[in-house]
Amino acid sequence: MSIEIIKDIVKVEEIKEAQDTQTLVITEIYLNTNKQEIESILWVEGRTDILNTKILKDGLLVNGKIKFNVVYKGIDEVDNINTLETVEEFREEIVMIDISEDMESQVKPNIEYIEYEVHDNRRSEERRVGKEF
Repeated sequence: MSIEIIKDIVKVEEIKEAQDTQTLVITEIYLNTNKQEIESILWVEGRTDILNTKILKDGLLVNGKIKFNVVYKGIDEVDNINTLETVEEFREEIVMIDISEDMESQVKPNIEYIEYEVHDNRRSEERRVGKEF
């Protein structure tokens, strides 16, 4: 009769804490002088990219950027559909009790909605509020 002893490392993944939070990002977009003036905004979308996360004592620091794409109708009758892109960076500190620096984090961004206003024909302001994390 033989006995074999096998040693193996067992890794356990456990969710310590999960949390939803919202953040507000406000940006103003100014049109270049070579772009058409805005008559009306047809469509706006945003995409969130997380650049990095850092776990602090009792908290999580998230840095990211939001890329806005705007499709608008210009005043000119000949070529009246235009696009515009802009990027706005954000930094959010989330308080989470009982986490430590040796843990790993996972952030899933989600844009809940985008609001926009045209202040004059050369400038558009966009606001985005969403469940970020």
